[in-house]
Amino acid sequence: MEKTKLGLPVNIMEGICYFTALFGGILGIILLAIYIYSKEDNSKLKTSVKKAIVICLIFTIIEWILNLILGGALAYGSLSFFDDFKVGIIALFFGHTLRFINVLIKTVKTIIFLILGMGAISENKLDIPCMDRFFN
Repeated sequence: MEKTKLGLPVNIMEGICYFTALFGGILGIILLAIYIYSKEDNSKLKTSVKKAIVICLIFTIIEWILNLILGGALAYGSLSFFDDFKVGIIALFFGHTLRFINVLIKTVKTIIFLILGMGAISENKLDIPCMDRFFN
């Protein structure tokens, strides 16, 4: 079993990458990526951290776009204050739908990172074909 320079098995460190992306967000995974790229030599580990960054960025951008559409209403949970009248109209008519989509996206993000993290820890490789082609 391969070990990292910290003494952890590589599969555990891969799981840490995915869980850091889930719970630590984009900043946490970027800090972990800096460590992995500066200290570790394992290409499998570097591919896992790249995959975690890309997935985290995709979901973060989608969540930001939804928050922009509602004028920050999703972040604060209130539809009472809007800077722009058009944004207020959009939120009035589509606010519940956009909130549901936001919750759905966060749920999918959580499920994907949990599956990837648990799969890495148990050494079961989960393939995401479009991402695997991108990184290989």
